[in-house]
Amino acid sequence: MRWWIPCLAVWFVVGWLVLSPAGTSAGGLPIPDKLAHLVAWLGLALAAWPAVAVTVRWSRASRAAAVLGACASYAVATELLQGLVPGRSAEALDAVADLAGAALGVLTWWLIEARRRRGEVPRPAP
Repeated sequence: MRWWIPCLAVWFVVGWLVLSPAGTSAGGLPIPDKLAHLVAWLGLALAAWPAVAVTVRWSRASRAAAVLGACASYAVATELLQGLVPGRSAEALDAVADLAGAALGVLTWWLIEARRRRGEVPRPAP
């Protein structure tokens, strides 16, 4: 449970930012829209991986698929919902940026776990 609280908090904040009414890019953050999407979904994947890892004992490939699938689903859902928010629009390129960020997050954890297997990085407590 310890890993799920920050995971859900990150997912909530990202959802709130991307579904905020328009007027400013990235929910008021002074960065380009596509970069904001990439960074947000990088954060989602980085937060989701340890929560999944301590909940189920799957292989790295299964965890990667689960996290990427969850991030992809969230990307599509939030893009579709953005079309309903005044002043916002659903953009396929935002979803592409989302998936790129999620892939970077999964790749980061994949590499960390590879180093752990070789004993180079200590494991976190469950």
